[in-house]
Amino acid sequence: MASMSKQRRKELEKLETRDSKYCTRCKKVKPLVEFGVNAKRRKFANTYCLDCVKENNTFRTYGITLKDYDKMLEEQGDKCKICKTKVPGGHGRFHVDHDHLTNKIRGLLCMNCNHMLGCCKDDIETLATAIQYLTDSRK
Repeated sequence: MASMSKQRRKELEKLETRDSKYCTRCKKVKPLVEFGVNAKRRKFANTYCLDCVKENNTFRTYGITLKDYDKMLEEQGDKCKICKTKVPGGHGRFHVDHDHLTNKIRGLLCMNCNHMLGCCKDDIETLATAIQYLTDSRK
């Protein structure tokens, strides 16, 4: 189950009298706490469960399915492609890293490595200079 704030959980508990709901996407009955709050109709839960919402967002943003994501992660040994940590950080999932010029997916990264590339704007020269800086400081 995806993580959920206490406030959201309380809202969902108040929304409907039943404790489970049918997800119209995955066609499964799941506990109500596995659904988000409908933004337009605050007294109701969304029709898709949180897992399906994540899958839909991943597909829309990167053109991959959750199965593609899981396969990529398995091929990387269930770890960050750069630092090899098994702890993704952030919201508990590895980030889908892509080239901003070509939109080609490069791999799955932990939050720190994803931020590192973002902070240097994917600039190879900046990263090379940073490596040289670290190397020189150890002499």
